[in-house]
Amino acid sequence: MGGGGGRGYIIPPSNQPYSLSGSNDNHMAYNMYQSWVTSWNYLKEVIKAIFSDEPPGFFVEAGALDGEYISNTLDLERLSGWEGLLVEVDEELFSRLKKKNRKAWISNACLATFPYPHQTILVKFENHGMPDDRLALPLKGNNVLMQSKDLDEKMTIGLPVYQPAQCFPLQTLLLAINVTNVNLISLDVEGVEMDVLNSFFSSKGTITVDVWIVEHQHHNSNLEDNDHVDRHFIYWFQSKGYTLYTFGSYSPKDYIFIRNGSSIYEKSFSSRPAKFIKTF
Repeated sequence: MGGGGGRGYIIPPSNQPYSLSGSNDNHMAYNMYQSWVTSWNYLKEVIKAIFSDEPPGFFVEAGALDGEYISNTLDLERLSGWEGLLVEVDEELFSRLKKKNRKAWISNACLATFPYPHQTILVKFENHGMPDDRLALPLKGNNVLMQSKDLDEKMTIGLPVYQPAQCFPLQTLLLAINVTNVNLISLDVEGVEMDVLNSFFSSKGTITVDVWIVEHQHHNSNLEDNDHVDRHFIYWFQSKGYTLYTFGSYSPKDYIFIRNGSSIYEKSFSSRPAKFIKTF
């Protein structure tokens, strides 16, 4: 399959040893950021609670950054033998990602906000005053596509740099590598998540997804409760056949949904730790 179908934008898993910054004590500053990101540590607990007794599966992480920094899937791959697909549109971050030697497919693209391949502009944020470029990773985590609902508020956080970006529907990338069932999708796409989700669910394909972790910002100024929970977003996922497992405490929130009738549905809810039981 040519580049227009997604295959030319996907690199197979590495067969080389991992080359991770966290394994080097000289990169303590790099690791410190991970301990400060409360939402990431919370998601590690959630993922462990859902998948700890499950056989190795297949993941997708969109917004993969460098493949190590606050990765939601690295432990699944390294410790539990999962396979997967990492999607990162930023060319500089993708270059770093390739050097990590992840045992997953990697794609230098963005997930389409339409049900067909298209091109757009990535708005990247940089601060050239940082003495160590690894410390710029939290800033680069705010990169947005031009059509993002978060664009205006993010334009003040750093120096904007513009990069052409090729986007593919998620189902196109998965079918290009012959994957039809995904056990976990981690979607962190900075304000275009609803467009990506609508693109995916509008497809009449046969791809199933068991668990979604979606970072989602409530853009309605008249929030419906003190927890800033987007009820309409939860109801939308319910209409697609999913049940809310839990959500994070910080904004933008991470919402975790499990597919009704999936192999892990009953187990996950019957053994859900009390700290993950929340009302909305």
